[in-house]
Amino acid sequence: MKKFITLLCICGLVFAESDLIFKEKYVDPVHAAIRDIRHEKIANANAKTEAILSDSYQRDNRSMYASIEGIDFPLNNDDFTSYFHFPPKHQGLTSSCWAHAGISFIESETARNFDKKIKLSLMFIVYYDYLDKAEYFIKTRGAASLRGGSQVSSVFNVAEKYGLMPEKNYSGNPTEMGDDLGPMHDELEAYLDFIKANDFWDESTNLKTVRAILDKHLGKIPDVFTYQSKKYTPDSFYKKVLKFKPKKYTPLQSTLSFTFGEKHEFPFPDHWSKGKDFLNLPLENFYKSIVNTIKAGITVPIAGDISEAGYNRYTGIAFIPKADIALEDIDQDSREYRIYNGTTGDDHALLIVAYTEINGVDWFLIKDSARMAWQSTHPGYYYYRGDYIKLKMLNAIVPTQLIEK
Repeated sequence: MKKFITLLCICGLVFAESDLIFKEKYVDPVHAAIRDIRHEKIANANAKTEAILSDSYQRDNRSMYASIEGIDFPLNNDDFTSYFHFPPKHQGLTSSCWAHAGISFIESETARNFDKKIKLSLMFIVYYDYLDKAEYFIKTRGAASLRGGSQVSSVFNVAEKYGLMPEKNYSGNPTEMGDDLGPMHDELEAYLDFIKANDFWDESTNLKTVRAILDKHLGKIPDVFTYQSKKYTPDSFYKKVLKFKPKKYTPLQSTLSFTFGEKHEFPFPDHWSKGKDFLNLPLENFYKSIVNTIKAGITVPIAGDISEAGYNRYTGIAFIPKADIALEDIDQDSREYRIYNGTTGDDHALLIVAYTEINGVDWFLIKDSARMAWQSTHPGYYYYRGDYIKLKMLNAIVPTQLIEK
């Protein structure tokens, strides 16, 4: 009997503990109505904003281009005296024009000097330039930003420090449509921002993580690879096969900001290493040094501004229109004025691969990695008139012996 009573007590406790029930959560109708009004106001405001932006986009969705009427320009690439270079390759979603121009230059010089036509790895250069930029960020405790861009001279710096290798041995994991460095850049930038925000400056650990991110996105660079049945490291391949000598060449610029005849820093953000290795020349000497070099059969890396009305992507030519400035008025002052007010900027790096003259006017065939160069009848190339280089190109690299004194 006692057991029975005890059992009943236990059952009673069980039932007592399970008489809780769930009901639908109460929603206050007044609060709900206020929220509905709030959401309706937000939706109406967003719809109005979208309509305004959409209308603005439609009105601004045009680019100004200068008319080519009356201009005698080359009709096709065969009109130029051209020098060896591999066909243009677009840079995809990257800021690697500087690597394209620099690697193309080394390829052309390897063919000219040693009759070796070797397609070199672009992403090898990009990998180590990012590594060096990250290291610079760490050493300066975040004073420098992680930029996607760089300079052609950075290609030389990477080659001297790490070597080079053929593209077939290291491609950098491109998509089927081309390269995309966006995810890698974002992850690197987020990591560097993290260590800066948390004062986590442990260089050894930092750089290991940076390398891990680079390896994840671009792939690990092989320590040893085979070229023509022989094994090489990137360094031995660079020294024994390519035999490229950066000291034979000089980066040039032309600006009133510095003394002529002296080497200075190239004062634009993508020159992140801040080396003072750019020889500053008067404009005429700067331009003649470029002409001297291409006429000698040597390609010329250049960099400068491409956001101009005279930069016509549909015809693939670049010139200075009269609406901007008369050709006879292009001089050191007009060039400097545009640098000073920001209308000439360091947008893009390219490679001059050929030259011709039409009615006494210089024209240059430009190998271009930007997608806009694929919209004309000569995809991957631009035709620059001499005045465009004089006014809008900020730097160039030429053999030291061909500099116009």
